[in-house]
Amino acid sequence: MGRNVYALLVGIDSYPAPMSPLAGCVNDVHAARALLAARSTLRPLTLTDRAATREAVVTAFRAHLGQAAADDTAVFWFCGHGSREPSSPGDPERWNETIVLVDSRSPGVRDLADKELSALVAEISGRGAHVLVVLDCCHSGSGVRGVGRSERWVPRDLRPRDGHLTGADGAVARYVLLAACRRDQTAREVVVAGTVRGALSAALDRTLRRTPGSISYRDLHAWSAAAVHALAPGQTPVLEAPAADDVMRPFLGGATAPAAPVLTAAYRHGAGWVLDAGAIHGIPPAGRTELDLYRMAGGDVPVARATVSEVGAATARLDVRPPLDETAVHRAVLRALPVAGAPVAVTGDTAVRALLDRSPLVRLVPPQAAELLVTCVDGRARITRGPSGDALTEDRWGVADTVFAVERIARWQAVRDRANPAPPIAAESAGLAVEIDEVRATIRVRVSNGGPRRLFYAILALSDTFRIASLIPGGGEWLDPGEHLWLRGDDGRPRLHLIVPRGRESATDLLKLFVAGEEFDARTLTQPNLPPPAPARDLGPVGAGRITGLPATADDWTTREVVVTTVRPVRAPGSAPFCWRAVDQHDPGS
Repeated sequence: MGRNVYALLVGIDSYPAPMSPLAGCVNDVHAARALLAARSTLRPLTLTDRAATREAVVTAFRAHLGQAAADDTAVFWFCGHGSREPSSPGDPERWNETIVLVDSRSPGVRDLADKELSALVAEISGRGAHVLVVLDCCHSGSGVRGVGRSERWVPRDLRPRDGHLTGADGAVARYVLLAACRRDQTAREVVVAGTVRGALSAALDRTLRRTPGSISYRDLHAWSAAAVHALAPGQTPVLEAPAADDVMRPFLGGATAPAAPVLTAAYRHGAGWVLDAGAIHGIPPAGRTELDLYRMAGGDVPVARATVSEVGAATARLDVRPPLDETAVHRAVLRALPVAGAPVAVTGDTAVRALLDRSPLVRLVPPQAAELLVTCVDGRARITRGPSGDALTEDRWGVADTVFAVERIARWQAVRDRANPAPPIAAESAGLAVEIDEVRATIRVRVSNGGPRRLFYAILALSDTFRIASLIPGGGEWLDPGEHLWLRGDDGRPRLHLIVPRGRESATDLLKLFVAGEEFDARTLTQPNLPPPAPARDLGPVGAGRITGLPATADDWTTREVVVTTVRPVRAPGSAPFCWRAVDQHDPGS
């Protein structure tokens, strides 16, 4: 409760004609105010209906949220209509996403565009405050669903715009965004306990009240998304952060806390209990996969056991015993997988061996058959590549730390090797191109859909320090036939910087594209890096190649890979700081 939380809460139900009125936005911001007050030292400012003009919101953003100091948090929570408008000529983005204020469609007044909101956020985050933005609205009129329920969208504003609100020169906005839905969806209003609410705001309220302790944004999003799916099928909340590691920060700020990927199980009408992971996440289509289910708020004792009954590309159906409350979302932990894990040998510590023997990610083998060898002496463990003996990370201390590192390496290997042996998706649908700019020390990565149907795209970067990062905001994006996207760096520009860590001559990154016929969140596959051994050097590939013996599947997904090697050359006058080689794993000529 020590840090101050400055909150600007904007809710608009009473829009003037011809915009349609809403019914739950004011309810949402009042509930949000009570929720934030229960979890922080709150400094709130609430603007509703007629008070929520464009000028009032911009002024309050700067005057009220601008009070947030370096250790404080600023929250902008908007509930109302969203829309789109044409972007400026020459802008690579054809449309601006906007929030619609009460006077936005009046003569001489405009919606608040995403670029303007970014400029306002940059003013706050540039002073060191943590910024959370919650947008319970939508930005597109395509793919409208949910007949009979209110939707927080109004038609696009096609009036030409003279210019945009400007902020701090050269400042880059740093924030965490929780948005109600993807660009091709609409944000719904639903009835919860007799009160009209926005599906996202209601789900966040419910999740946070059931989790009184600290919760990361990633976990909050995962659990809230499951609740939204139950309230408004077809609506998927989005979590974005320009600095990818910020999604691991606790709600309302604080130090980043590394954590294992979180899986959730939720009840969906018409489908039963559903796990938010499928074949893409390593759930095999055959055999018996078991999970323990825990209460969302934590606890060390499982409340039920689940068995996978049907596997899709991104989700799996569960048989759950005993029966559980169908309105609650549960944390799911893998108990047993019917696929052999990474071959590991352990010498010198029976406790480490016993814990790894229970892990679904590894299988214990004799040292001569191991890909990973764990040698324990006097409480210190060294993890090496089996055949070569090369150290893979710095020495670990203690049983828990050693098991944690081995499982992280095994998880990295599993993601690296994951592939669909019989993909029904055409190869031209999985477009992945890398352009190298040695002068600027950057690469440009283009993902494209050259196939005949709409598909979902996600891309992971696997570093040789066992880090896995998701490179598309929100964990993935739908692309129509002929569409493409450029991966953007932390500065919002369509380029990525690859570096060689100090003390090393080269580094290798695997860019892995996943393409599927259904939506999924690639961030459930991410993990931070392990500290490299000293002296640091190029680790090369871990393991002896692709895992064999995985059951064949015809699930609707496929992958494509490009290996990017960054080399630090011997410096010479006029030489580039780095050079690269990108090898497409699907190109026989590479």
